Amino acid sequence: MKKINTLTFNDISISYGPNIHYIELWNEFNSISKNEFQINGLCGNWKNASPITNLNFHLKRFHVPEIPKVRQMILDVYFSMYIIQHRNEIFYLRLSNYSLLVWLTLLLFKVRYFIELNGIMEKDTKLFKMGNINSFYAALQERILINGCRGCIAVTSQIEQFARSKKAKRIITIPNGVSNSFFDIKQKKESGYDFVFVGSFTPWDGLALIIELAKEYKEATFHLIGDGVSRSEIERNKTENMKFYGTISYNELLTLYPKFDAGIALYLSQESDKQLSSLKTIEYIASGLPVFTSTALGQEFVEHNTLGVCSKLENVLLDFSKFMNNMNVYKSNVEHFRTIEKENMSWARVALKTKEFINKSI
Repeated sequence: MKKINTLTFNDISISYGPNIHYIELWNEFNSISKNEFQINGLCGNWKNASPITNLNFHLKRFHVPEIPKVRQMILDVYFSMYIIQHRNEIFYLRLSNYSLLVWLTLLLFKVRYFIELNGIMEKDTKLFKMGNINSFYAALQERILINGCRGCIAVTSQIEQFARSKKAKRIITIPNGVSNSFFDIKQKKESGYDFVFVGSFTPWDGLALIIELAKEYKEATFHLIGDGVSRSEIERNKTENMKFYGTISYNELLTLYPKFDAGIALYLSQESDKQLSSLKTIEYIASGLPVFTSTALGQEFVEHNTLGVCSKLENVLLDFSKFMNNMNVYKSNVEHFRTIEKENMSWARVALKTKEFINKSI
């Protein structure tokens, strides 16, 4: 039996995209590979809370302090020691952190490893204004690890093209999936104007635009789920038809989504910017919710399949009227789409393609 070690630098008790991807992927991978792969997960634990959803694969969590730079150093050392101990096995890492010891260990001990690319660190470090030195070393790590791995798994074709430019030997694009539990949601029959946003309240999540929508469309109610750096500012400017839920568990969404009529996913990137593989968008659709989104790359399938509206940022207020007026059409199309596309949208599809790619590459 082949052993594969999957490492994440995130605390999996925090309900956000990277942890959803990590747990759902390896739960499904284990389900289809029990007689072929032994999966060993490893991650830090600084929230002292339970994982966001149930696990069906072996995962070791070790305590680290909730001090970002100290935490990062401890994770780097711990992971490096673990890699050395298990250097003859396969490793799978999500490339999202700058970790000097980890990438040096992988290269010096000639470890067989796979890299999951959900973004481009070279661009992200500049976006987050992390400084020239951090940007330089993050880009260097990214280039070296991509070049030295057995295979790269990208979530968008744009990231695949980037990895090929860095001399990736083997690469495949596998878009994000969604849990089968969301496909089981039964949406309410009567139509209303209850719109939900689920996110991490960051400056690029389009929350300021939701305030403008709430001011313009007083007959609608906007439900905002999540927390983050922008929440206090958004709440200061809220209107009476905006409701805040704070952070809720991943599984609680299953009981909340049936109460809403549509989902909102506005991204402040323009058409020529980063291509998305939006977990939240496909989660809305799997749950039976039409989507009001922006014209960011990767979101065009929403309008192509008449599942909602892709609006240019400058036209959001006008386009939302069209969205509201055609809700019944969008709801019907979403119901049909999620029925016929369930398999293609599922994490089971992601796990199967990942397993096939790893087997071909080792």
